[in-house]
Amino acid sequence: MIFQELFKTYIQLNEPLLSSQTLKTYHSINRKHFAQFQEKQIGSLNFTDYQIFINNLLKSGLKTKTVKNIKALLSVMYNLAIQINKTEKNPLKAVKLPKFDNKRYFNKSIQTQKYIIDCIKHYHKTSDNPFSDVLFFLLHGRRLGEVLKLRWNMVDLYTGVYMIPSAINKAKQNQVHLMTDDLKLMLFKRYDKYYRDDEQLVFENPFTKKGYSNFRKSWKRFLKDNNLPDMRLHDIRHLIATYSVNHLNVPVEHVSKVLGHTDITTTQKYLTLSHSISKTVIDRVLEA
Repeated sequence: MIFQELFKTYIQLNEPLLSSQTLKTYHSINRKHFAQFQEKQIGSLNFTDYQIFINNLLKSGLKTKTVKNIKALLSVMYNLAIQINKTEKNPLKAVKLPKFDNKRYFNKSIQTQKYIIDCIKHYHKTSDNPFSDVLFFLLHGRRLGEVLKLRWNMVDLYTGVYMIPSAINKAKQNQVHLMTDDLKLMLFKRYDKYYRDDEQLVFENPFTKKGYSNFRKSWKRFLKDNNLPDMRLHDIRHLIATYSVNHLNVPVEHVSKVLGHTDITTTQKYLTLSHSISKTVIDRVLEA
């Protein structure tokens, strides 16, 4: 089997399990970095070939995390090749990467953290911009992609529960959360104003009838208008974790539940917790 056939087979077999963004990323990696392998037999490529390839990627200036992701894709492709009896070994197992700190630090002071939360709450109460609702939802621990892909059939306004299905979250597991009162009120308002059918996106652009793609400009404007330090929209999740654990003394296991993390060592600790944990933690964040 040649390399390009293996890539196509991997995508074909795993497409239902991968998000659209992940598929897009894999195709991009294949176009940009795998050209030299496409016509080669996978059995002819060994540890040395791939170690040199990885070393050259690092020398080209790619971030170590990016190179790690490329290596990971190669490795799962070879694992598939072993499963379908196209090769006997995975040469990527021996390939090494330099150690690196992949952790993102949120080192804002407690006062700044409180101010960011207050600004988001105030913006949500005073603005008609749809981004204010999205931003407030993000303050509940969700990822932007989860919020923008949420549909009304994933929301139960009467029980106050919403589900983030496996298809739209990184954990690839259905996640259920109990709404805070403020989130429930916000969703009720959107339902009354915009709802057409259950398959409709909760955050649908009323003019285009399509979902929003991103809010980069709105986020930059929000930071500037409130004199806030430069930060990524995704850092709101780091804000929730840091503020909850360090200032509110919320157990890490509860914060993991809120953020939808699935690391086995923490998952085992909160398996018996109800989905109301999310509401309890976010209520404390909003009220502190």
